[in-house]
Order: sequence, then C-alpha cells, then structure tokens
Amino acid sequence: MLTRFLGYYALVVLVTFAVIFIGDYSFQRYQQRAEVQVDLHYLFELADDYCRSQVCQPHTSLPFSQLSLIDTRSIQMPAESWQRLATGEILALSMGEDEIYYRAMTKDMLLQFGPIPAKPHPGWYVTAFYLLLATLILMGLYPLFRDMYRLREVSLRFSKNRQFESLQLPTSRYFQPVNDAIFWMVNKIARLLALQKELSHTLSHEMRTSLSRLNFTLAILDRDNLEECRDTLQEDIDELNTLVKEYLDFSRLEHLTPKLDLGLLNLTVPIRHYIGLLGQYSDKHIEFHELCTTPIAADERLMARAIKNLIDNAIKYSASKVLIRCSSTEQGVCVLIEDDGEGLLTDKIDELFMPYVRSGAGRNLPGYGLGLAITRKIVDWHGGTIEAGRSDSLGGACFKLVLPVSVPTQVN
Repeated sequence: MLTRFLGYYALVVLVTFAVIFIGDYSFQRYQQRAEVQVDLHYLFELADDYCRSQVCQPHTSLPFSQLSLIDTRSIQMPAESWQRLATGEILALSMGEDEIYYRAMTKDMLLQFGPIPAKPHPGWYVTAFYLLLATLILMGLYPLFRDMYRLREVSLRFSKNRQFESLQLPTSRYFQPVNDAIFWMVNKIARLLALQKELSHTLSHEMRTSLSRLNFTLAILDRDNLEECRDTLQEDIDELNTLVKEYLDFSRLEHLTPKLDLGLLNLTVPIRHYIGLLGQYSDKHIEFHELCTTPIAADERLMARAIKNLIDNAIKYSASKVLIRCSSTEQGVCVLIEDDGEGLLTDKIDELFMPYVRSGAGRNLPGYGLGLAITRKIVDWHGGTIEAGRSDSLGGACFKLVLPVSVPTQVN
C-alpha cells in the first residue's frame, strides 16, 4: 500500500510540476517578447527621427542605449530573413541565451538592438514554490490513502477471523459514506445469518416433532387402534407437507420476481371472501367497513394471498374482535386490519416482515412465521407499502396496507 501511495504521489507531483513549469515558461516568454516588441517600435521610431535630422552611417553612435547602426555586409543571414527585413519586419535572432533584434534602415544599413541578456531565473523562489506545492499535494493525498489503508486492513482482518466485532470501521473524512455502506451491509449479513440459524432451528424442531409423533404412533399401532392411528398419522403427514410447502413457497417468492398477471381488482371482493372463509372456523367478531370502490391494477391470485395472510393473522392474534377498514386515498387504496389482541411485543417492527420471525405472543400459535414476509414481497411487487403499529381503536396490532391504483412500470 505504501509503495502504491509513493508511486501515485510521485506521478501526481511530476505531472503537476510539468504542467505548471511549461505554462509558466510559455507565459514568461510571451510576456518578455511582448514587452520587448513594444519598446523596439518606440526606439526604432526615435532612431528614424534622429537619422532624418542627422547624417547616419554604419557604426555611427546613436544616443540610445543598445541601439546601433551596422552595415548589411557585416552580417550573414538566410535569404528568408533578408526578405522579412525588406518588408519592414523586426527580426529577432538568438545568440546563445541572448537575443538581438534587427530592422532595415536603408538598403545598406540595419538598426540593431541588443544583445539583450536573458533575465536570471529566480531559482530560490521557484524552488520554494514547488516545495510548497509538493507539501500541499502530500497533505491532500495522505489522508485519502491513510483511510484506504485502514479500510483495507479492517476488511482483511474481518475476512480472516469472520468476527463481526472486529469490523470496527474508523471515522473517515473521504470514505465515510463507504464505511456506512459497509457497516450496513455487515449488519444485514449478520441478520441474515441469524435468520438462517433460526430457520435451521425452526425446521429441525418442527420436523423432529412431527417425526417423533409418527414414530410414537407407529410404535403403538395395532389392529385395535388402526383407524385412530391412521387419522393421527395423516395429521402428522399433512403438517409436514404444510411446513415444506410454506418453505418452498417462500423460497420461490424470495428469489424470483414473477411477471404479474395484472387486472382490475376491487379489494372488497377478496376481503369479503376471506372474512367468510376464515371467519366460519372462528368465534371472533369480524367487522368490515367498506369505503373503497376504486379498483386497482393487481395480480388477483397474489393479492388475494396477501389479504388472506393479514386477515388470518388478525383472527389468530385477536382476543375477540377484528376490525377491517378499506378506503380510497390520494395514494390509492388503503386497507387497515386491526385486532384487540396483545399487540406487537417488539420495538423492531421491520423484523416482523422477515422470514421465520414471530412476536412473543404468537410463538405458541400454529404457523411458521412466513405469512408477513410473503405478504410484504407481494405488496412490494405491486409498488405498495405495508406498515405495522398499534391499533388506536382496539388496542392490539394494526397493519396498514396502501396500494397504488396502477403498478409502476419499473415494478412490473
């Protein structure tokens, strides 16, 4: 990491210095040349005025500093240069680090200005400037690479010991959003691992329970209790089938996004259907306030399953009463399902919608904790939202389902 930093730092410094040096050199040359050209025009005009009033011959002394008259035969130039002088142009010739400027006075005589010594380069000033620039670049790049190095070390340490406690991400000026994203990702991985562990425990416990009952029933099976044992065996087999079916259904919905078979659906239809279907096996009082008449675009099969899960949960967890209200809003259609049970016995509401998570009040009730997870998937596919909280009217749990009239294109 240090080698990469030094290499990158050296590259940035060299490129920066090269650009600044070339730009500064070009500007200085342009500036010096512009200043000299302005002075030369003025000086050459003064020389012309002087020679009009005085007799001027080659090597005649002129009352101007570094300005003299020379014979054209005393200097050798390329033919192209003589042509430029013949047009009245001021010609600059380099003599080492100095420059001499010429202009034609007559056919046999030239005005010469110079030589002009090159200005000494202020070495200490330039050196100090580049040292300061290198220091500023170092101050800017060092925190960046330091944070990158710390992030790399923490990631390597975590990859070796796989301990979430070791993933202590330092505060970073440059990479704080990256650190936050990694921390969020690690927390989510930890939760998924915990859920995977809970899944293994749940499945193994439920299967062991059913298998134990099957083994016990088979052990006591004889001709006298054949019919009774057959019914018991069938119940245990049905329970195992239900467990496997729930798990497979959730896995399918979790990892696949089906193409929705959209059609117009009035939510009062599946609500009334499942109130009648599920209510006939319960002594709970179910009250339905029907205030929504707006149909929505939905997959009828999937939406019916989501409605069934919510009503089934409300009946299961209620003490004596379930209240269902459906109304039209600006966002679409809103469905409130409330009960008078113990309510949600957790502060982590979002975890209720994760697979195999059940509130404390329902751990002894039948089910596997997949209903709300499946419901949330279905609602998400339709571009809606689902929230859980406490019922103001009944004091138990309240689930709020909001569905848009049409499914957004990116969702479908």
